[in-house]
Amino acid sequence: MRILILQFVPPGAPTPGPRFDHALGVAAALLKADGFEVGLEALSGYHPGQMRQAVTRFRPTHVLMDVSPTRLAAARHVAVDLAEKHALPVYLVGDYATAMPEQAISMPGVAGLVVGVYEQAVRELMLGLRDGQDAQVGDLEQGQPPQHLAVAGVWCNSEEGLVRDPPAPGPPSPEELPWPDRSLFNYAQYVAATGQAEFRATLGCDRWCGFCLNEAYLDLYQQPPMRRRNADDLLGEIQAVRQAFGGVARLRFSDHGFAVDKEWLAQFAPRYAQQVGLPFRCRVQAARIDDQTASLLARAGARDIDLQIGSGNDFLRQEVLAMPVSRRQILATVASLRLAGLKVHGKVFIGCPYETEVTLEETLDLLARLRLDSVQASVFYPVPGTAAEETCRDNGWLSGRDEQSFLAQHSVLDQPSMPAQRVDRVCRQFPALLRRRRHDWRAWLGRCFSPSAKSQPNQ
Repeated sequence: MRILILQFVPPGAPTPGPRFDHALGVAAALLKADGFEVGLEALSGYHPGQMRQAVTRFRPTHVLMDVSPTRLAAARHVAVDLAEKHALPVYLVGDYATAMPEQAISMPGVAGLVVGVYEQAVRELMLGLRDGQDAQVGDLEQGQPPQHLAVAGVWCNSEEGLVRDPPAPGPPSPEELPWPDRSLFNYAQYVAATGQAEFRATLGCDRWCGFCLNEAYLDLYQQPPMRRRNADDLLGEIQAVRQAFGGVARLRFSDHGFAVDKEWLAQFAPRYAQQVGLPFRCRVQAARIDDQTASLLARAGARDIDLQIGSGNDFLRQEVLAMPVSRRQILATVASLRLAGLKVHGKVFIGCPYETEVTLEETLDLLARLRLDSVQASVFYPVPGTAAEETCRDNGWLSGRDEQSFLAQHSVLDQPSMPAQRVDRVCRQFPALLRRRRHDWRAWLGRCFSPSAKSQPNQ
């Protein structure tokens, strides 16, 4: 069997082609170990010619699509074309299949999907199809629905109708999984172009924010689905990647939980410094960083830190975005990271639910106080299936403008407190607005002599 993975990547990305994804890489490694031929095609949107060429070149028997709720329009067109023009069964994995399985399984052209963590489930599904345990592959190639496969977490449009098999009690531990297959992502080319290699120290996340879909995984497993890799396993993968792909000059840990376990970090940091010694970049959670953790990161080799701030307004950040961190904690976190000699890069949303000119001013004010090394301001997008999207829908703020507007950095919300045109303009002008705020001496004096100034950490 030949399995073609379709990955949807951002349009206009500075580095075209596939993007390394840990879960897809692990799934590919499992499938290849069982003798499946696996290919990958990166799509920036609905491009029938590119898809047709990929099918002609690879000649798949099955297609696996990793679909995000921000790429539904393209995914729908692709699934229909694959089923109708190429008679190929399509299986969905990822956040959309997990958060909205009823909607996903009814997408035309979709034969089935995996709810939850999918790496092992995909392997078992494809083994069932190949070995004919419950279905004949020949029937699938004729466009016929499969029989019930009885694979944990798999929903199938079968001869018996829609079958929903419950997921496994919990996701597999990292020790049960192989390292991801990076060759699938043209990784040598990526390393040559960037000098960087990406890794994950944790799989999953133990927090829920109102703008992300992790709530679906928390509900599914009734426990935080974050799994931490042991240091030996992670260091072994790092060394193997450095040997396989020459030119790695720095690393990036892309998971949200890298620095949340101080005991693990205290064990990992000296070993990484001794065995690897390359500078790295990682994400941190503001509410879970103190001077000791920041010092451990710096001693290990961290140079750059990514920090999700969300908004400068406490109500928007804590209640709307459901980020459990206060303004005071953000100031303290940045102070700790700066004290350790680390560069800090922040991310904020513009135009989130209930955004006003006042909350925008608070965001600019907080960022001016933080004086971060860089700030990324993004137009807020209410991802389908999230609490934030439900808030927007209940208030009648969803405009009907689809994901293409979001991908072009245009707001899809029509809320009276901040019109879409204003949101778009602020995002375009944000660097200039922030520079102006930083050099506004009257605002600086106001911050210095405000009643709360003495109670807040120094920077």
